[in-house]
Amino acid sequence: MRWGTGLRRAGIAAAVLLAAFWYRSAAKSSALVNERADIVMIRLGGQNLDIAGAQELQEQELSAEQPLELNFWGEAGETLAESRENGQRAAVSLLYTGEKTGLIIPGTEVLSWKEDGCFLDRKTAAALFGSERAAGQAIWCGERRYTVCGTFESFRNIMLCRARREDGAVLTAISCRVPRMSGAASCVEEFLMRRNLAGEFADFTFLAYLSHDLLLLPPVCLGIRLLQMISGAIACGGRARAGQPVEEKGSFLPLLRCLRMLLTAGILLFLWKNVRIPADMIPSRWSDFSFWGTWWEEQRKNLLFLLHAAQGEAQVNLLWNFCRFVCADAAAAVCLLLCVN
Repeated sequence: MRWGTGLRRAGIAAAVLLAAFWYRSAAKSSALVNERADIVMIRLGGQNLDIAGAQELQEQELSAEQPLELNFWGEAGETLAESRENGQRAAVSLLYTGEKTGLIIPGTEVLSWKEDGCFLDRKTAAALFGSERAAGQAIWCGERRYTVCGTFESFRNIMLCRARREDGAVLTAISCRVPRMSGAASCVEEFLMRRNLAGEFADFTFLAYLSHDLLLLPPVCLGIRLLQMISGAIACGGRARAGQPVEEKGSFLPLLRCLRMLLTAGILLFLWKNVRIPADMIPSRWSDFSFWGTWWEEQRKNLLFLLHAAQGEAQVNLLWNFCRFVCADAAAAVCLLLCVN
C-alpha cells in the first residue's frame, strides 16, 4: 500500500515537472511567434518607388496619429556575386531594401547605417568563401563593391543590400509593423488610403492571437481538474456523513463548496480578461455564414503569397515556431491533466 502511494506521488511530481518544462518551452515559442506575427507585407500595384520616394513616404507617415514602422524593398532579379580575391562566383537574387532591414530579414539591422554593406545567405557565402562565416569579406556585383556584414539562413540564394539613388525605382513592396493585438487589415487599408497607394497585402497576425489564447490552456486545464477534485471530495464527504446528525457533520463541506464557487468564478474571470479575438476574425453580421470559409481561403493565399517573396523567409520561421508552440502547449496541458488524475 505504501509502495503504491509513494509511486503515485512520484508520478504526480514527475508530471508537474514535465508540465512546467513544456509550459516554459511553449511560452518561449509564443514569444518568438509574437516577434514576427505583427509584420505585414504589402506588394505595391504598379507603383515602384526609388529610395528618395520611399524616404519621403516614411517622413509623411511619421506625422500620422498612429504611424506604422515601414521598410520599402524590392527584388531586382538574379545577378552574379563575385569574390575577386579567390575568383569564385555565385548566382544570387539581389534584394534592395530601405533602412529598416530587420522588418524583412531578422538580424540585418546593421545595414541601417552601413550603406556599402550586404548580407548573404549561408549557402552563397560557403560557395564564395568556403565558409558560412563571411563577415568582413568583400564581394562585387558588376563594378559595385560590398562588404559582407553577416549571413542568414535561407532556402534561396539571396544577397541583401541597401537601395541607392542611382538604382532607380526598384522598391516594389513594403514591410510594416502594425500595432500589437489590432486589426491588421484595417490598419494597412487605412495606411494605403492616406498615402494614396494601391496594392495587396498578406499577414499572419492571427497567429499572435491564437498563440496568446492557447497559452491559457494549461492553467485552465489545471483549474478544471482542481474543480473536479474538490467536487469529488464534497461528494465523498457527503456520502460518508449521510447517516450522522447535522450537528455532527464537519465544517469542511461548506468550505469546500465555497472554494469550488470561488475557483469557478476565478477561471471564468481569467478567461474573460485574457482571451483575445482579432477584429479581422469577427464577422460583421452573425448571419454571414460564408465568412469563415472566405477567411480561411485568404489565409491560404497569404501563405502562398509570402512563400514566394523575400519576407517569406522570416514567415517560414514564424510558422515553425508556431508549430513548436502548439506541440509544447498541448504537452503541458496533458501533463497537468495527468498529474491530478
